[in-house]
Amino acid sequence: FGASGDQVAQHLAKEILRSVVKPLWSMIRAWMTEGELQDPYGEFFVVADASVPLEDLWNRMYSLELEMVPSFISLELARKILLTGKSVN
Repeated sequence: FGASGDQVAQHLAKEILRSVVKPLWSMIRAWMTEGELQDPYGEFFVVADASVPLEDLWNRMYSLELEMVPSFISLELARKILLTGKSVN
């Protein structure tokens, strides 16, 4: 946000954005710190395939759902989030 403009509107926009991304940040935090997918509604961009055999867990169990990556998260950052969670898991 810029230094000019309506301060009330800026504050309101920040609060709305903070509320909207809160569930996403919770999912990212759980994935990156605990290696757990906490996504009961299928909204996260990291997805699991439970049908993957044990010998392929690292390569195929978890992947990115590219259509679900928010526009404010680069593909490079999404890949880093995926790899971090896989490593912790």
